[in-house]
Amino acid sequence: MFMQLKLIFPNTHISIQLKQHPTIEKWFKFFQTLTNNQPDYYRMFYSDEFRPLGPNSIDHKAQWKIIQDSIDIMHSAGYAVPFEIPDEFDFNQQTLNTLHRFFTYNCDWWYRQSIEPNPFDKNFRPPADWNFEKWYSVIGAINEAVHSLELCTTTDTKSLYQRDSKQSFLSSWVINNPASITGKLIRTCYLPFDSYDQSFNYEPMDFSRGAPVTLNASILGKCMLQSYFEEDDPTARDAGGREGSYGGYCIHLNRRREEIYRSQHFVQWAARYGRTVDSLPLEFQIGHVSDISTEDLFKFDPLRYIRTEFVD
Repeated sequence: MFMQLKLIFPNTHISIQLKQHPTIEKWFKFFQTLTNNQPDYYRMFYSDEFRPLGPNSIDHKAQWKIIQDSIDIMHSAGYAVPFEIPDEFDFNQQTLNTLHRFFTYNCDWWYRQSIEPNPFDKNFRPPADWNFEKWYSVIGAINEAVHSLELCTTTDTKSLYQRDSKQSFLSSWVINNPASITGKLIRTCYLPFDSYDQSFNYEPMDFSRGAPVTLNASILGKCMLQSYFEEDDPTARDAGGREGSYGGYCIHLNRRREEIYRSQHFVQWAARYGRTVDSLPLEFQIGHVSDISTEDLFKFDPLRYIRTEFVD
């Protein structure tokens, strides 16, 4: 089956040739149907990932207060949080890793609470008047504040790659739905992958035919690259590949990802946790840009993006 995405701009477009594979065909048909009903589903923006902005770039006191308030709400609901957080943000990535895992495990637990205890407090039962939306409003606030604070938090690994702040780092065009991944979006716009589909997470990125296009990292947890930069555990339950998709995808504008995955430092990080690079679910490539050079892709203006067309 011939499958192509076209990013439409005034008087021009970007063509993406998709791989011929049953998994990609399933993804294509699902989001083709969805976008036929919601033609404004996607937005486009430029991303340069994992570049810290410095301690003064974020109101870290306000973000830390959000986390403290959310923890207080958990306490008042009878939740015994098994760790202490400092009175002021300590700019320590390991603090953020702990809080992020607290969010992901608790989010995942909600719909299994009838068959398994809470991962941090086995005696906890949510108040009777709490539904998922209320639960998520509390733990989700922690997650959003953590991601804000990560922008002003560095690690030794980040520092290895970010010595020249004027150069682009992991630049890409990201096309996704900007809505928060909660409630209605989870129920209506999520395509789960089975184990056969997820095998795509283990295939190497192919730059030979044009700028590679991968699914974005809209997952409950961390992709491998995020775990690496944040010096986290790639074997943790919430560290993994793409187990499904909300339809978002990325056009990669340089080969930095490939260079990182092949680096000795990345190999050593994986080995510390008993893993080889080939055993990690790194990226999920669905195709490549077929009609425009990588250099010319920088010329596009995301503010002039109109829509994505699914062509078969």
